[in-house]
Amino acid sequence: MKSKQWPFWILLLGCGMSNAQQADYETWKAQHLQRYESFSAAYLQRYQAFKQKVEQQWGSGSELSDQDTYVTYSDDLSQKTVIDFGLQEIRIEVLADENSSSTDQLQQQALQLVNRSIGQISSDDPLLQGVSIQDTRTLAQALMPELQTGQLLPVHDTKVENVSVTATRTAVAEQNSDNTVSNDASSKRVKRVTIRLDGKNIYQRRAQQYQPIAQQQAKLYNLDRAVLLAIMQVESSFNPLAQSPVPAFGLMQIVPESAGKDVNTRIFKRKQAPSAEQLFKTDDNIKFGSAYLSILDSTYLAEIKHPTSRLYCAIAAYNTGAGNVASVFHPKGEKRIAEAVNIINELTPEQVYQRLVNELPYEETRKYLQKVTAAIPQYQM
Repeated sequence: MKSKQWPFWILLLGCGMSNAQQADYETWKAQHLQRYESFSAAYLQRYQAFKQKVEQQWGSGSELSDQDTYVTYSDDLSQKTVIDFGLQEIRIEVLADENSSSTDQLQQQALQLVNRSIGQISSDDPLLQGVSIQDTRTLAQALMPELQTGQLLPVHDTKVENVSVTATRTAVAEQNSDNTVSNDASSKRVKRVTIRLDGKNIYQRRAQQYQPIAQQQAKLYNLDRAVLLAIMQVESSFNPLAQSPVPAFGLMQIVPESAGKDVNTRIFKRKQAPSAEQLFKTDDNIKFGSAYLSILDSTYLAEIKHPTSRLYCAIAAYNTGAGNVASVFHPKGEKRIAEAVNIINELTPEQVYQRLVNELPYEETRKYLQKVTAAIPQYQM
């Protein structure tokens, strides 16, 4: 859930108040906004600082951890390891002129990494400074949950290749006296070893460990368990270390100060955002994601009569916010749900779906809705 929109309860709290209450509300809102900006700024600062360091070495070959991948670098940044939950593979890349490790050595290093616990791995992550993740599973078990402790990952095949990346030695391009621009770029050779793992039915296999909590939350909020699992698949490929610089954390990519705060206020009666630590706890993350989908379904979009139309809108709103969904149907393109609902209720579910996938403001959300709806049937077995 990557929307940066403020949840509706923040916007609506100020309605119907006395002057004194309104003044108190405005003070609280200003403090709340400041806390949000400070939290986001600290995470983004770490993200940008590390990104800049990596780009000095890797340039076009630089990568950072995101929703689907966990990326780690050696201390001197000469070696990169990418655990890709979406492609079901491990990639090790080495700047060829700085490291002479053999292919076998690189494979062993990668397999040693994924056999560490998720908690241990996260403690070394420069983007997660101060975030304590208590998860004793190994990263290998997150990739392939059926593995027993200490059991090696079954390798499908290994590919070795040499590629080039363009590394930039200066963070900012400098303008020369003759008005030409120099960024001191150079091409570097990279040795890449790709370890491909067994990917047959991998999403369903990963989903099995989350079935009980997904079923519990689906029953609690009258949701479809298959929808919850499909959202997890699209949001993170079931990567327990999923993070993005919005910032959003965990399996269902919860933004602490929007969806997280909304759920805490409406469901758990707490006037505070959940911590990053809490959102990296898989059960808690699923609880927050399920509760937020329920809020969208039963509160913001409750007046949409057809359950399938309401589901399509809720899935899209999970990614982009209910206001952007409303703008697709509002006669004037405004983010007002009440007026939009009147139009939605005149359309068939298929017409609602087509309007969303063709007219939502962001391509990411248009594709998101298609991916989630396509993933649902495999979890309805």
